[in-house]
Amino acid sequence: MTVTVRQFRSGGWEVDIRFKWPDGTQFRKRAKAPVNTKAQARRWGEELQRETIVRGKQAEEERAKAPTLTGFFPKFMKEHAEAERLKPSSIERMKSAFRVHIEPPLGRVVLDRVTNARVQQLKAAMTERSPKTVNNVLSVLSVMLNKATEWGLIAEVPCRIKLL
Repeated sequence: MTVTVRQFRSGGWEVDIRFKWPDGTQFRKRAKAPVNTKAQARRWGEELQRETIVRGKQAEEERAKAPTLTGFFPKFMKEHAEAERLKPSSIERMKSAFRVHIEPPLGRVVLDRVTNARVQQLKAAMTERSPKTVNNVLSVLSVMLNKATEWGLIAEVPCRIKLL
């Protein structure tokens, strides 16, 4: 069992946790620590490791069964957009952004596998669109990932979405 701490070039600390489950399979998780110093990051990583071991492998496997973006979208629209009573025009804008821009390249991607590289590919696919359109699409994707985290479908937002 190891907890390795590395500093990001842009600041902050990355915690890399590695160990073997009793059945011999490897476990590895990397995460950005929400603390300021290396010692705090190490303690945070060790606590995260303890929690993971206590929860057990079954909990990790259940978490790994996150839905795809296409599978999650109807739940998102019903339990977020409609439940929050967003305007009909906002709901239509979200549906359109998903159907036209997000679903073709990312629809079959599991929620916790949406990486920064995939977001950049999405941005690259929309180079002919205005920056406002691109930002609207990225906002829909960002809210979807944040809601999935809030509802416990994924442990954390897997990427950082930067608007244009």
